[in-house]
Amino acid sequence: MIAAVAKKKVAVILAGAVAKGAYEAGALQVLAQQGLEVTRIVATSSGALNGTMYASYVRRGIEAQGAADLVDLWTRSATLWKVLSLDVASALRAEGISTMENVRELLRAGLVPEPMGEPQPISLRLVVAPLGGIDSARLDELARKDDHDPLPAPGNRTTHEHVCDFTAADFDTAEGRDRIASAALASSAFPFAFLSVPLEDPSLGPLGACIDGGAANNTPIKWALGGKVGDALDAIIVIAPTVELRKRPPAGLRGIGLLDHVVTMLVNERLYRDLREADRVNAQLERLEALRRSNRLSKEQHEDVLEALGWTTARKIRVVSIRPDDDLDGNAFLAFGRTSLRKAYLDRGRRDAEAVFAAPEHRWLTAP
Repeated sequence: MIAAVAKKKVAVILAGAVAKGAYEAGALQVLAQQGLEVTRIVATSSGALNGTMYASYVRRGIEAQGAADLVDLWTRSATLWKVLSLDVASALRAEGISTMENVRELLRAGLVPEPMGEPQPISLRLVVAPLGGIDSARLDELARKDDHDPLPAPGNRTTHEHVCDFTAADFDTAEGRDRIASAALASSAFPFAFLSVPLEDPSLGPLGACIDGGAANNTPIKWALGGKVGDALDAIIVIAPTVELRKRPPAGLRGIGLLDHVVTMLVNERLYRDLREADRVNAQLERLEALRRSNRLSKEQHEDVLEALGWTTARKIRVVSIRPDDDLDGNAFLAFGRTSLRKAYLDRGRRDAEAVFAAPEHRWLTAP
């Protein structure tokens, strides 16, 4: 009898990019065919909408169908008239031109439970940006209780990055699905285009008005780690519609084009630093392990160093990026008015994902 081959456990990071989120749906369609076990999804902005819907299908054990439905949603429903729900009074007060109600209806369709076989585990983390901020000491206390960060708190400061953490069980109740939907809407509430969304955290209480999580962290790689799910990962897969390695200067940097590029610069710089940090930590863990193997560090000293750095459960983890090698056409909002552009994003996401999984350096992910 041949033993079943264990699937690689992966976390998927889905960045924000408003209408360019269609790129991620195309990439997810390829990811769903790779035989990987997606155990955690971390997302922000439009990625939160993709991630929430995809996580719901992962929970049901039908992620390929989820990816196909996401592609259909981006193709047929991601238009200005189906996304925007104009609020004239709020627009006159310069608070935002649209509520999130139309988006809520689109999302709700992907969260309705269906009959399924064996429910699958899934962790969903959505980043939101509370306008009023949060006292970091409150978050540090929670992190220590969950063993996410055993190091002492550095002191009270204000942070505008908050992660709404959901387990598989939250997808199984109407109350849980409502909380997930509200967090996803808040995470994708792009300032001025959409009104902020008030949220309440079960552990922290009211968070107040929250906006697009991309304002605080557009590619939240670090939140893939932590807890039993994070400690068991084989890889982190980052899907983002922003250029990985720019080979030529961007063109047409005027007006909206300039603003769009500046926003891209800001979010890409955070991603660049996080990827560099992941490489650095991997290199340091390898160096410490080499010192342990050569007996230059005793077992006890090795453990003491890891504890001092807060890396007791840390291990080397590979980060795989699915990103374009050149700018996608249009700006962050243009594709809401052009179906052909959304289809181009979907196709590009599929092609880039296929190229990544076919690359020799990544075949270990799907190899038996």
